[in-house]
Amino acid sequence: MSYISMKCKNCGAELSHNKGDEKVTCAHCGSSFFISEINTNSSDTKSSDKKSETKIGVKLLKTYNKFDIVDSALACVLFIVFNFLFSIMLVLGGWTNEKLNALMNTSFLYFIIHAGLEFTFAVTAVVVVGARNKDIFRSTGMNNKISLRLLGFGFLLALVSILGFGNLSNVVLEIFQYLGYNPRPNSVVLNTWWQYLGYLFSTCLVAGFCEELLFRGVIESGLKKWGIKVAVGFSALIFMIMHGSIEQTVHQFIVGVITGYIFYKTNNLWIGVIVHVFNNFIPVTLSFILNMATTAETVTEVATETVTIGLGTILIDLIVALIVAYAGLYFVKLLIKSILNENERINGKKQEKTDENVTSIVVDGAEQNVEISIDSAEPNGEKVNVKIEEKPTMPLSAKIMFVLSGIYLVYDWIVNTFGRF
Repeated sequence: MSYISMKCKNCGAELSHNKGDEKVTCAHCGSSFFISEINTNSSDTKSSDKKSETKIGVKLLKTYNKFDIVDSALACVLFIVFNFLFSIMLVLGGWTNEKLNALMNTSFLYFIIHAGLEFTFAVTAVVVVGARNKDIFRSTGMNNKISLRLLGFGFLLALVSILGFGNLSNVVLEIFQYLGYNPRPNSVVLNTWWQYLGYLFSTCLVAGFCEELLFRGVIESGLKKWGIKVAVGFSALIFMIMHGSIEQTVHQFIVGVITGYIFYKTNNLWIGVIVHVFNNFIPVTLSFILNMATTAETVTEVATETVTIGLGTILIDLIVALIVAYAGLYFVKLLIKSILNENERINGKKQEKTDENVTSIVVDGAEQNVEISIDSAEPNGEKVNVKIEEKPTMPLSAKIMFVLSGIYLVYDWIVNTFGRF
């Protein structure tokens, strides 16, 4: 004979009965019930519990490991190390600066070597992912889609950025020239198809992807908990200093802010890659077209010509540059808005996927972790405990890595800049 246990619906005491019985009496309170009545009540209770659970309003999403502040700091150190190791390999292989400069206008090997240097940024990202067990595809949004409209908006955004903010870069260069700075001569004569294709490969495609993967995909992602200003501004600053020359300082910072802002809002790395690729593609293509229409001698003469600039000219150029930049900013905002809308159309709204018992909210403009636990032992329903981490903290290891990498990058920028006075 088999026994089945259930609870009395009046006092909650355990009820036992034989399988097949139609009625049972509670030994504790004396109440009698039909078995079907208790089963129906139990079913209703479960249904009520489900309804109660749906009222909590907390959507827990599947877990994956996102980048954090330590990943950002580690990436800053590693890309310097890998760049240095790559340079040492070139020196040991007999590839001095003079030999590399000689290859610039004579061999496609130069572009392969240049692409190898850019690949060190991607290697850095891969090493951080492997060492820290991160999900690079979802953390950087590489699993998102792109469309022809995003390609078009990306091209227009790059074009407007060059036209709108290029004059600011020129004015800064003019100021440094007035103080005695000697600009780097443009020794590249881009007037053959193989050179053009080489630059498209190394400077546009490889550089656009590898640099965005590291500086936006890893470094900025790890800083998101600190808010949009820190995440976008710091990654753009590191991106700017990394280029190591005053000629690119202003424009690279602006490009870093634009692509960083878009990445922060969309979590779609491909949009920043598109803008970055076109940002390099436009000047390379214009240079190729102009050089094809002139002789190599003429190009070299123009590139090495020294121009004397007065303060009056600099002041006028600065006023014009600020006016043009203000107009450019207006169109940049319109294009970014169009990009955000198009990305939402094809990929949906950005969702921050977090740990199984952790979700995210925004406090004072910065993302904060919110731990959520449900205590089903409460007699009158579920109890939701919310714990807010009020302020993100930076581990000592991250501080040390940021300081060391920052000192090196600033030192390298100063040497490259003031060494030409």
